[in-house]
Order: sequence, then C-alpha cells, then structure tokens
Amino acid sequence: MQGFRQQPDVRLKDTGPVQFEAGESISLDLKPVNLPGNMSGPIFELESAPEGLTMQHSVESNKPALEFTAAETLEPGLEGNLVVGVYFEVSPRSKDGKRKPRKIAAGVLPAIPYCTR
Repeated sequence: MQGFRQQPDVRLKDTGPVQFEAGESISLDLKPVNLPGNMSGPIFELESAPEGLTMQHSVESNKPALEFTAAETLEPGLEGNLVVGVYFEVSPRSKDGKRKPRKIAAGVLPAIPYCTR
C-alpha cells in the first residue's frame, strides 16, 4: 500500500514464533518505506512484550530493522505476541514558515509471535 499511512511489513525468516533465549539478540528486517519529503521515520516502539525483552530500531538506506534483546533474567517458557507501534515524524510548515515536528501514530505492525527458552 502506498501513501501517507503506509506501514512496513515484518519479514520473518520462518513461519514459527521468534524464539528467544536469555542474553540473546534477534534482528528482524522490514520492508523499505518511501516517505514524502516532510516526513521522517518510521519510528518503532515496543508496545507489548514480556519483562526483560527490549527493542531497538534502525533505518539504514531506507531499510528499517528491529533488534530484540532478551535480558539474562528473561523467564523461560513464555509465549505470546510482541506488539510494535509504528510512528512517523511530520514537519508541517506553520503560518510563520517554521517547521514544528510532530509524531503521529500510523498503527501497529502485525503481531510477532514469540516464545522463550
């Protein structure tokens, strides 16, 4: 889908849940996103995850990626879905000609199933 509220698609390497072990990091690649000139992003925020699981995002050459890191204290035997919010920063021009950045929500990525070992 092209346009203002285009959302990236998660490309999982296999169809099963993402399996985390304590102390491990896993990277997921996303579909590249083309944005209008007054927008930057996407910005990703981990909305729902078990305690001990964190996420960093990066965008290199218009190719976003998510990296999940499991703390050493991550409890084994958990199952569920990770929920990742998608945001963009828009810089519309105000009446005085200045640009004031605003973060707008575009929705969430499809749920990412996970389990912990």
